[in-house]
Parts: sequence; C-alpha cells; structure tokens
Amino acid sequence: MQHLRKAIFILLLCLFLAPLLAAQGAKDIQESHEGINSSDVATVMKSLHFIENKLKEIDLTYDQEMKVLESRIIESYFEESLYIDTLEPEIWETDAEFEERIEREKLQIWEVLKRQYQDGYEQLLQEWASERQPYEAIFRGCNIVCVNGNLLC
Repeated sequence: MQHLRKAIFILLLCLFLAPLLAAQGAKDIQESHEGINSSDVATVMKSLHFIENKLKEIDLTYDQEMKVLESRIIESYFEESLYIDTLEPEIWETDAEFEERIEREKLQIWEVLKRQYQDGYEQLLQEWASERQPYEAIFRGCNIVCVNGNLLC
C-alpha cells in the first residue's frame, strides 16, 4: 500500500510539473527572442549568452544520453554472450553443428542490439534536434552587426 501511495504521488507530481516545465521553456524562448531583437546591447548580449548556454546544455544532455545508450547496449551484448558461452551441445548435435548454432545465436544477438542502438540513436537525435530548433531559429533570424562598437540586430 505504501508503494502505491508513493507511485501515485510521483505520478501526480509529474503531471503537475510537466506543464510548468514546458511553460518555462516557452517563456525562455520568448524572452530570448525578444531580447535578441532589443536595441539595448546588454540585453542582446544577455540573450545571446543564454541561448549559447542552453544549446551547450542540450548538447551535454544528448552526449550523456548517448553514453548511457551505448553502455546499455555493450552490457547487454556481454550478458548475452556470457549466456551463450555457457550453452552445451544438444544430444543430437555434432561439434560442427553446435559451433554453427553458437555463431548463429551470437549473430542474432548482434543484429538485435544493432537495431536497438540504431533506433535509440535516431530517437535521441530527433529529440536533440527538436530541442535545439527554437534556439537555433532565433540565431538564424538575427543578423548581428557591429557598428562603431554597437551591436545591431
């Protein structure tokens, strides 16, 4: 019963926080867009700095998630390989047939893990690109020019 209460609490907390986090992200993007178009140099620089830090944060998160994905795939491969190494030949198998079966099983594991890696990579890449897109769009939409020591956007 205690675990159920904790699970319900965490679920409600997530449901409550998700819109707040999304709203904060939208607010950050809007403020950056407004700041980059400001005539105040300090505001423009602050917005540029914020966007640069946000892009670095997104890249760092992506790199960490890729490392987690890679380590999970490697760990799975070693676990499966160790299991296959413990297999014994079936009574009807010759030594050659047993070796062929082991090689087939290892190849199957490799193919499954390769697909899992490719799917995970594509999903992470898509998430990374969609997170970066609004901030990159602000940069692309702004031409910063320095005239007599003043930044103009």
